[in-house]
Order: sequence, then C-alpha cells, then structure tokens
Amino acid sequence: MFMFVPFTVSLATFLLLIISLRKHLKRMQHKAKGSRDASTTAHVKALQTVIAFLLLYSVYFVSFLLQVWSFELLEKSSIVLFVWATKIVFPSGHSYVLILGNCKLRQTFLSLLWWLSCRSKDARPESGP
Repeated sequence: MFMFVPFTVSLATFLLLIISLRKHLKRMQHKAKGSRDASTTAHVKALQTVIAFLLLYSVYFVSFLLQVWSFELLEKSSIVLFVWATKIVFPSGHSYVLILGNCKLRQTFLSLLWWLSCRSKDARPESGP
C-alpha cells in the first residue's frame, strides 16, 4: 500500500514532536513564575496545532483505507459518500486549523467573510413589481 509508509513516518514524526513539545512545555512551566506568559501560550498553541494536524491526517488516512476496502463492497452507499467527502475536505482542513489558531488570521478571515456577505447582498437583484 503506497500510502502506508508516508502515514507511518508522519505518525512517528507527529508523536515525537508532541512528546518533545510537551516535555519542553513542562520544563518551561516549572521554571517560569507564571504559567500564562507569552512563550508558554505560544507553545500550547503549537502543541494544539500539531495535535489537530495529526487528527486530520489520521481521519484522512482512515477514510482512504475505507474507500479502498469499501469500493468493491458498497457502491454509492452513504459510507462511500462520507469517505469521499472527507477526502475532499481534508486539504482545506489544515488551512482552517491554522487560521482559527491565530488571532490575527482569525480576525482577517472574519473580516473577509463579513465583506463577502455584504458584497453578496449588494449583488442580489432586487425583485420588482
């Protein structure tokens, strides 16, 4: 299976990074006077982002396996449609994790959504008599 090796390498890398970040964060909290300084908060955010990426990639890999195994058994069933939807949504999931994890990016994203909603209201043709 051509995706098993990259998944295994990525999984090992993610787990080692999570363990390393967690140990480093514990050391920082132990040495720091307050647990809410900017550096500690940045490390917690980084740890949350890495965990979110790991979960997204795991869901993608499981959906890929389900698609390969269920394609022959269940054609056009709800499971296959769910798997296809998961595979389509996966690439943009990483972007959303990064955007929602950063305050400035989140504010910019919300401003963009507000601007798009205003533009769509202006572009709608008015119903006439």
